[in-house]
This record gives sequence, C-alpha cells and structure tokens, in this order.
Amino acid sequence: MFSIFYTSKSIRKQNELSRRADYDELTSLYNRHALNQIGNNCIHQAKMAKANFSVAIIDIDYFKKINDTYGHAKGDDVLKELSSIIRSFSIRGIIPGRWGGEEFIMIAPYTIDYNEFCVVLEKLREKIEKYKFAITAKNNIAITISIGASSVKNVSTLDEAVSFADKNLYQAKESGRNKLVS
Repeated sequence: MFSIFYTSKSIRKQNELSRRADYDELTSLYNRHALNQIGNNCIHQAKMAKANFSVAIIDIDYFKKINDTYGHAKGDDVLKELSSIIRSFSIRGIIPGRWGGEEFIMIAPYTIDYNEFCVVLEKLREKIEKYKFAITAKNNIAITISIGASSVKNVSTLDEAVSFADKNLYQAKESGRNKLVS
C-alpha cells in the first residue's frame, strides 16, 4: 500500500516538474526553453519541406509605465490577461509563448501561409487595441502591442529566425508603435 502511494506521489511530482520545465509560471504559455525546442523542430520540418518558417515577436508598448503607475502585481495581471488573448489566437497550429518580460512570440509552422499568419497577427493587434484590461474594480486601461513578423528560409535556430522578426519589431516601435511590421 505504501509503495502505491509513493509511486503515485512520485509520478505527480515528476509531472509537475515537467510542466515547470516547459511552461511560464505566470502566463501558462510555453517558456523560452520549450519554445526553442518547438521552434527548432519546426525549422527542421520546414527545411525538409523546402519551405519557409514564420515567427512573430510581440511586445507590449510602454509596459514599464503600467508597472510604474499601477505596480508590478497589476502589471502581472495584464500579462496574464494578454496571454489568454494571445492563446485564443493560436489557431491552426500557431504556437504562442512568452519569450521574456513583456515579449511574446508566435510560431507558425511551414504549413501555415505567411499572409494568413499576418492576418491573424493583425487581428490580434486590433483586438488588444480595443480591449480594456481591468486594473481595479472601477479602473480599466487600454494597451497596445507592436509586432515584428518574418518568414525565413534556411535558418538554423529559433533565435536566428527571431532576430529577423526582432528587426521588424524595432521598425514597428520606431515608426509609432501599435502596428505590425512584416
């Protein structure tokens, strides 16, 4: 009887550790470690199919101001709520995750057309722009996001692919924010 209890407890603990290794604790999205594994696998599949690989990096505009004005706990609430919205746009195999801080990425396997992917990203941006994030029972705020997307061929790692999307994100930020640059 004791061994059954111990085995059951051990399996639960192992599952919990596995989940922690792959998912961001705050947002419940894939973490950077898991995203690298998934992304590198998607890149390999795209190479085998002689196809492009698409990725987008998403950044909350002026997120520091939210933390400075309302506190880090409220900033975390915004990250959680935003993550839920991002997750709802992970259709047809698009894989969302938290890249770090207030940055998120979405990976589109080669089976998803880049133009379709960009349409999804633009709809996400529009949804966030119109959405009101609850800060207190009486106070809601609006936020915007900037997105850099790219479709690349013959990259070796997710980090390499993200660097192309990151250049487009920088362009989105420099040209006024609250936009998608692809």
